[in-house]
Amino acid sequence: MTMCKRSFLFLSFSFFCLTFVVFVLFCFFRFIGAENAFNFFTVKKNSEAATDDERRKLEVVGQFHVGDFVNRFRRGSLVMKLPETEISNIDTLLFCTTGGSLGVLATLPATKYQFLHKVQTNLTKIIKGVGGLKHEM
Repeated sequence: MTMCKRSFLFLSFSFFCLTFVVFVLFCFFRFIGAENAFNFFTVKKNSEAATDDERRKLEVVGQFHVGDFVNRFRRGSLVMKLPETEISNIDTLLFCTTGGSLGVLATLPATKYQFLHKVQTNLTKIIKGVGGLKHEM
């Protein structure tokens, strides 16, 4: 795996030229990175593998196109967290891009994710994509 700035102690056989990688504490041995084609990707350590070589390999488990060059990740929030609320326990990771965009990556409880996924699915049935493009894979 060729990387621009950082290196792993693990192996990956996918090519990404990374801008930054951060260890995400809410999932043990899960990493998130941004690469030079304006994408996020997540990788995980293959702990269940049979051999040491296989356990050192990183497996890509997610990808997302951002559309701009991400140049910084930082833990935190854009708003003050209120004490003793369900939302205050959600880990968030901020990112910024060279175009000036700010974004938030957050871990959601399964129930919240399922609800928001249903909202998204229903919205795509009502609102058509620009140029007739579909959001399904």
